Amino acid sequence: METLPRPEPNRHRRGVELALAMVLSFVAIFALHGQMQPEVLRAETGYYQVIAHTSPRHVRTLVRGFWTQSSHGHYTPLAFTAEFFFAKHAGLRPNWWRNRQLFLGALLIFFFFGLIRAAAEQTRPPPFAAALLAAAATLILVAQPLMRDLLQWPFHGLQIGWMIFATATGWALVRLPGSANKGPLLWLIALTAYGSMHVLGLGLAVVTGTVAVFSLILIGAVTGSFPEFKLQVRTLVATLIFLAVAASAHALAASPYKAAYVSAKHGVLGLVKTLALEGAEAGISCTAVCPGYVRTPLVEKQIPDQAKAHGVSEEEALEDVILAPHAIKRLIEPAEVAGVVAFLASEGGASFTGVPVTMDQGWTAR
Repeated sequence: METLPRPEPNRHRRGVELALAMVLSFVAIFALHGQMQPEVLRAETGYYQVIAHTSPRHVRTLVRGFWTQSSHGHYTPLAFTAEFFFAKHAGLRPNWWRNRQLFLGALLIFFFFGLIRAAAEQTRPPPFAAALLAAAATLILVAQPLMRDLLQWPFHGLQIGWMIFATATGWALVRLPGSANKGPLLWLIALTAYGSMHVLGLGLAVVTGTVAVFSLILIGAVTGSFPEFKLQVRTLVATLIFLAVAASAHALAASPYKAAYVSAKHGVLGLVKTLALEGAEAGISCTAVCPGYVRTPLVEKQIPDQAKAHGVSEEEALEDVILAPHAIKRLIEPAEVAGVVAFLASEGGASFTGVPVTMDQGWTAR
């Protein structure tokens, strides 16, 4: 029997409840930890403080290392770079660090409250009971001594950021079965899961778990086990492509100092092959599009930084540094990638499944 989506509360009421939960999250975190003293000279944070006040050459070397090396298996250059420049500008001013940490802590307990409340609502208790249970669980979390340690060490802001993305993903996943707007929610889950990878390497577990859940839902929707998702088959396929097939040439070749990133990409290609075999009977194909360097805002921002770091012109930095693996020395345009994806989704690409489609300007031919 097809289950009908649960009627969602009035949108205005939901907005008021979320706003109140957010305000109470800030009140709780400031009340319990507002007097904590951030340890601005501890470990990585202290190291960043030292480097930030040395020569520009040392700063460039450190920042370049964020983009060319992994740290303890985590390749998260965006997060490390942002943390370094915050340390550089905040300096030893404790109020800056304290307010930053408390802000992140408030966001974490807000999303944690939402996750617990949404999970409790699945048993259909009185609304007040679900909110009370979530508030009690959240209070236990925020009052933990571990929370004080997370907040005191500024570099733990990365862990808190990952936890925010992870709990947001869980919250949305719990709400998914009973939501009347499954399509947008599926994309929100995919984006928060993927975002967790750019804060901490542990986000790979969030992405893998999300891909597994989406794959099971997709198979259930196609076979009729989950009829409530029948209309979302296309969206499920698209989000799986986003999560599992947004691979790169690193799924086929390795680069030095990128152990975690390259390992993840190779794992994605294995997942693509498995999905292709499992979905074959249902007529579902799965292909990995593996481009080289694509002209994206992220890549374009790296060009002047690489030019300064190597003491060369931007044209030389693009050709000799960024595009060094490419046999053809130019960036791939986004429209080219979109054209390949459109072809694979058309009748002409119906025979492609379980394989990488390489468009890397000769990178893997070496």
